Amino acid sequence: LFANIDTLIGVEMPTLGLASNISPVLAIIMSATLICMIYSTAVGMFFAFSTRFATPETNRFKALSAFFAIVGLGLSQLGFSTLIGTVYPMLGIIGLIMIVAIIWVWVRNRTQPIQAQAQTSS
Repeated sequence: LFANIDTLIGVEMPTLGLASNISPVLAIIMSATLICMIYSTAVGMFFAFSTRFATPETNRFKALSAFFAIVGLGLSQLGFSTLIGTVYPMLGIIGLIMIVAIIWVWVRNRTQPIQAQAQTSS
């Protein structure tokens, strides 16, 4: 990838671009591989997300899974770079907020027993 960076600038999927520069047959194989990778990841993620809202194998689960898949398909039409450029920073911000919240609760819980002990000994 680094050796061909000048030809891959602006390409949505650099590995696929590199494969197409090498051979059209390799590009087809790489495309099929990428589709399988994306599909297997999407199925697992949609299943895990849907189980948060309904029990698997129920009609509600099936309806929610279909709804979430349609929403996901719609969002995927924004483009790979746009989607990644939006989702990853959002996940980073959410992760930072969660880290701060966990540290805040940990510090708060460590100071509470000390305050309770001081009140009982007086």
